[in-house]
Amino acid sequence: GRAFYVQLERCSGIADKVVSVRLDETKYIRQSEQVKAAIEQYFDKQLLVEVVDTPVLYAFEVRLMPEEAHPRYGRICAGKEAVDAWGGMTIFSKVEARKWPKLDFLIQQLQELCRVPVRVQLKGRELKADDGSGRNPPASVHTALNGMLGGGAPGADAARAAKEDGVQGHATVICTHGRGQARELHTDATGQAQGVFHPGNFAVSCEAESPYDVLTPAVFAVPARFALMEIVITATMKKKCTFFVVDHLGRPFAHFPLLLTPKDPTAERLRPVRLQTKASGRGKARLGRGVWVGTYDAVEGEPREVWPVSPPHIELEVLEAEVPQFFKICVHRVRFTCDIMLRTRFQEPVALCPFVVRGGGGTDVARSKSTDIGVVTCDLPAGRYACLLEASESSPFVSQQFDITVNDDGSFSPLDRVVDTKTAEVRFHLVTPDGEAASGCMFHLAPQFGEGGGPKPWELTARSDGSGLAMASALLLE
Repeated sequence: GRAFYVQLERCSGIADKVVSVRLDETKYIRQSEQVKAAIEQYFDKQLLVEVVDTPVLYAFEVRLMPEEAHPRYGRICAGKEAVDAWGGMTIFSKVEARKWPKLDFLIQQLQELCRVPVRVQLKGRELKADDGSGRNPPASVHTALNGMLGGGAPGADAARAAKEDGVQGHATVICTHGRGQARELHTDATGQAQGVFHPGNFAVSCEAESPYDVLTPAVFAVPARFALMEIVITATMKKKCTFFVVDHLGRPFAHFPLLLTPKDPTAERLRPVRLQTKASGRGKARLGRGVWVGTYDAVEGEPREVWPVSPPHIELEVLEAEVPQFFKICVHRVRFTCDIMLRTRFQEPVALCPFVVRGGGGTDVARSKSTDIGVVTCDLPAGRYACLLEASESSPFVSQQFDITVNDDGSFSPLDRVVDTKTAEVRFHLVTPDGEAASGCMFHLAPQFGEGGGPKPWELTARSDGSGLAMASALLLE
């Protein structure tokens, strides 16, 4: 657990004692000041540099020294004594290299040599609501790893205790140095992660997609000491938010794609969040504290003319409150969802039939296929439209057209439509119980499920020929 510092030994006080045209002690002073400033600035003054004057010609030595050898204790240790007596580690020697040091080389060497072990414990802080019964825990639950009672719970008991105490296992903590270098620490099941760092200040954060919002402390300092440093980081969980999207008529907006973007573009800890409401118009998401802007999450390349709503711009503020938040968002609907049930005369669904909806100018407003249960679904503005069923030759349905009317209040007509089916020639081979051809046999054909109990207007009469064959025309799907 020894502390350490950087000692810079520079040539000084011998200019009048030696004869050398290359010796310029002022240059040694300038160089030492530059090296000292660069090292202390890079390591955020956690690794300090002590400049020591030494009467050695051309000396400019950079060493890593133990704290006990610091001149503040009344004795200056330099040269061979610094290495042999105090275990100093020479990083650069101008006497040996015969050139001035490069700052990048010195900093790189110090980064590799000054490796301090750091252990991080990540714990969670969840905001919870009180149900009014008085039995709930406090709304703001700040957890700590203190459940290892009786000498520690082994195996599953330890994992369960860690979970109850809010330990955040299998999470990623990003530690970023002030010079932009970042490294990731991955916590284990107990919420701990360990790594080695050089002295300096490191900002901590989590991945933008993680459920964590704010980490405390936001910055930790690694001192110049070869000892395990332990730090506890508390993560505030992003708040659970519920969104209720309704249109201007007060009706829930089902399957509304909502895009939530942080208003402050410099908030690096926040990333856009996408959600889609359920059939009830509600949706849930975890958001970090701050101001968010809600907009319609259009598909890439989708023009605004086909949006079902006027372009919304709603600002929402997620507070650091101790209860979940509920947001009601009202949008102005310009297109209304129309669901029209297509059936044959005998209630067979008109499934997977292509259709196109055209406006007054003959332009296509919507194009798709009916669903497996025969529902034509399309989003239409208020107005009058023509729906054309484009049945293929192999389809049993007949191509036809009908009108759709959409009112300003979102109501539409018709709600259902009967679709005719194609006619096919059916051959019947009639035989007796003995297998002989039943010639001249008259029979009648009628739909199995007739309409009402009166006469059957679609009943067909046929008679077999001498070979027992008969032909009849029948509608498909009947």
